[in-house]
Amino acid sequence: MQQAFARTYDEQFERQAALPTTPSRRWFSVSNITTEVLLLGLILAALQVMDGVLTAVGVIHLGVHVEGNVIIRTLMEQIGAIPALLIIKGVALAVIVGICGMAAHVKWLTLAMRAIIVIYVGAAVIPWSVVIAKHIL
Repeated sequence: MQQAFARTYDEQFERQAALPTTPSRRWFSVSNITTEVLLLGLILAALQVMDGVLTAVGVIHLGVHVEGNVIIRTLMEQIGAIPALLIIKGVALAVIVGICGMAAHVKWLTLAMRAIIVIYVGAAVIPWSVVIAKHIL
């Protein structure tokens, strides 16, 4: 019985080995990241860090109530401003790394990254800069 099983297993293995193999498609591959995607990812990461610093300065000097994002504000009220920002920005940086890795396979992600940069500058960095310049400096 064991010999029959071993022979069947060996035959099945040999048949599978004889099949032509196709290269596996990786959804996340650092080697497939283009210079453009890397640059966009670095800009997004820098914007995240800049927004985190500006948000920290704003909420430390003006209070948590000035944070416009209800989810982040609630998290700040629960665990504190700095821990909340570290968690949120850490998750955001991880998402950026994932998007960069997938951008080689999902062509529209490069355009989306460009749009996110423009939106992020207009919706987060500039508003915080204005608030800090007006109320703190």
